Amino acid sequence: MNKKVIVCDIDIVRKKGISYFQNNYFWPVSEHEYKDFVNFSTETYNSLLLDCKDNKVFDIMLQEYQFVDTIQKILHYNYVKNYSHEHEFTMLYGDQTKSLFFPDWEKFSSVFFKTTTRYTEFILFIKRILKNIIFNKFKFFLKKVLKPASELNFALCIGSMSDLKKTYIYDNEIYCDHKYWNHIINSKIKVDNELDLNKYSFVSSYLDALKSRNDLFVKGVDFRGIEKTWLKRLSEISSVYDHLLTIEKPKTLLVTDQANPAHKIITIAFQRSGVDVVCFSHGNNLAVLNQTIIHQFVISHLKKYVVPNETIKKNYEYIYSVLPIEKKTGTRYLSLNIPNINQYNNCQKKQRTFEKTKIMLIGFPANTNRLTDTAGDFSLFKIDLEYRIILKLKSLGYFVQYKAHPDRLDEISGIFNQLVDEYISERFENVINNTDLIVFTHAATTTFGYTLASNQPIVMINVKGNPWNELTYDALTKRVHMVPAILNNGIRIEFDQNYFAEKIKVAINSKYKYVANLGV
Repeated sequence: MNKKVIVCDIDIVRKKGISYFQNNYFWPVSEHEYKDFVNFSTETYNSLLLDCKDNKVFDIMLQEYQFVDTIQKILHYNYVKNYSHEHEFTMLYGDQTKSLFFPDWEKFSSVFFKTTTRYTEFILFIKRILKNIIFNKFKFFLKKVLKPASELNFALCIGSMSDLKKTYIYDNEIYCDHKYWNHIINSKIKVDNELDLNKYSFVSSYLDALKSRNDLFVKGVDFRGIEKTWLKRLSEISSVYDHLLTIEKPKTLLVTDQANPAHKIITIAFQRSGVDVVCFSHGNNLAVLNQTIIHQFVISHLKKYVVPNETIKKNYEYIYSVLPIEKKTGTRYLSLNIPNINQYNNCQKKQRTFEKTKIMLIGFPANTNRLTDTAGDFSLFKIDLEYRIILKLKSLGYFVQYKAHPDRLDEISGIFNQLVDEYISERFENVINNTDLIVFTHAATTTFGYTLASNQPIVMINVKGNPWNELTYDALTKRVHMVPAILNNGIRIEFDQNYFAEKIKVAINSKYKYVANLGV
């Protein structure tokens, strides 16, 4: 290391080059430090949430897990800024992290009304009509037109039309009125800025708890600015929530993309009003990992959460039904009883022979998020790891493919394009059969569920500390070839490259064996 610098984001890796990043590899916040902070932050908030006796405030606090997550992300980078100053490091950062190092808290003051959409109201109206025609098919005419509304098995639908949602709709012969959240929450809702601060004392209590740590995460933080922003958010959320309680509602609401803030408040308010709200699993999450923190943020506000089959339902219940939050919200997991082996038949591998053995590395999303539930899941750690994996595979003579994360194509572009033999930006479902083996460095990805259901060989870099679901781990190791890894100094993922090479050989020559209790 020639000088004391910290490469802070993917923009700098692209600008300076992967070799520069390798030569200056360092991150001030170790895995232990970050997890300790996030666990403290989340547990503090959960404690306040569980103590809340006011239904409305409780509901709004469930909504505001989102802002707690935002605070945690920003304070992570605040630690880096403070460390750099104290130890005379130069921070190298681009646009990706600039707003995290120097946050404008006012920009977070609106949850719904400053959200920009890609489409005009007219276009959304047309899209809604088309969705109603396409997804209701013959039911549109036979039930909507020929039958009175009182005889319809009717539901309001928001969010994308996933396969699981389609199955539920068709199995139950439901006529869906598809709407966008903008049709339910609009800018005409008047925001009441007169909050009863006594009811929302959790804001000051939570922020005071963070301040009391007196460490690099919180040093120099504008807590007054955070509090002002948060109270503005709460005024908006409270007004939207009250509005949603008063409007005419259907008997049933079907929801996907439940982490969307607008979908979340609609779900919470409709549930409180007695609407039968049904939400659907997305992303092939088989619950092979215990992701308690992100799960609480995204799912624990739901009354009904539909998963494909009984196996996956049991996996979810084993991990999450014991959570105090879910005991209070009453979250239930429902199964559609889709036969395990048939869930993703389209992903079954076709027999192919390539001139050279192809190995596909699944890229980690190159964003600023640092996952807490899993081990080492931070983009800078993973880029460093992926680089070493690619070099090793190429040295062994394999044809190396890099599958970029579909939501992070712009960010990862230019990092590995020239290094690998094939850079893939297509949908994973379209390319899964165009390889001989797939390497994962993380399991919290939709592609992992797809691959488990195929007969593609799988090699996983398994970082010590990954919270595998003990119900599924033994079965998982029969399907996946695990390569143990550690976080050296809490910041760099290290693994035995010779053992990795041997596992690759074994995996390529292994036959797929169906393992029932994985849920695929």
